[in-house]
Amino acid sequence: MYEYIISILPQAMRLTVPILFAGLGGVLASRSGVLNIGLEGSMLVGALAGVIGSYLSGNPWLGLLLAILAGGIIGIMFDLFALTLGAPQAVVGAAINIFSTGITAYVFRIIFATTSDTVSVNGFSSLKIPVLGDIPLLGEIFFDHNVLMYLAFLLVLVMHVYLYYTTGGLNLRSCGENSKASDSVGIKVVQTRYITTILSSVLASVGGVALSIGNVNTFVEGMSSGKGFIALAALTFGRWSPLGVMLAAFLFGLVDAFQLRLQVSIVDAPYQYYQMLPYIVTIIVLVWTSQTGVTGPKTGEYFEKETK
Repeated sequence: MYEYIISILPQAMRLTVPILFAGLGGVLASRSGVLNIGLEGSMLVGALAGVIGSYLSGNPWLGLLLAILAGGIIGIMFDLFALTLGAPQAVVGAAINIFSTGITAYVFRIIFATTSDTVSVNGFSSLKIPVLGDIPLLGEIFFDHNVLMYLAFLLVLVMHVYLYYTTGGLNLRSCGENSKASDSVGIKVVQTRYITTILSSVLASVGGVALSIGNVNTFVEGMSSGKGFIALAALTFGRWSPLGVMLAAFLFGLVDAFQLRLQVSIVDAPYQYYQMLPYIVTIIVLVWTSQTGVTGPKTGEYFEKETK
């Protein structure tokens, strides 16, 4: 059993990355007081934008750049409707998810003119870290992946330091904990939320890139498959902190890798049974978290007043 678990850890690390990027985006938005449930839509848009950019240029880095731009546009859309016009943030996020599902399918069919043939593009290849990558077992698990994985875990450290050890991070968190008090001392609440929401969507979009050109080098309609919602569960389970979200994302990545291995190992049962496992674990985690009584930042409120 030990050897079986060890054998799926490298794949679990790869499957953790998309959820981790989206979860970190959720941390930024939630800590500033924004409920961004449009992470799923941002991931889907980023996945397609990455493939299109790589397809047109032959360079996955340009695909990543296009995905960042697309994620920023999604974030601006959210800001316009939720923060400027005052529409309920949950409704706006749900609308973005629905819109993204439709627009990605439409654009994909327009550009590639087919829904049956799989398009293959240049993706991010594995970058083995010298010396560390040669360590038995640990090297394969942690130090033989593409650049997006290293970037994701580096971002965890950077975000942790920023949120808890800098004045900017303190101001950001105060917007989610008490927006009126923050405004009274001169913190620009709306401006802060605008920026964090855009960054949140950008990070989720990069998570989509990790799904497409960071993993399978192609795009499939609806390929995010609820991972944006799993990221929201990781956000809650991880107590709205970068380190907590990292551990929660790894848990979900491990379960996903486990179900993929089951599909190969046990072929007698319908594969749909195995595919349910990550979502069953998500439900269990959410139920358990709700019973602990831990409350997070105050999200979803509409804040209009801002100190001049």
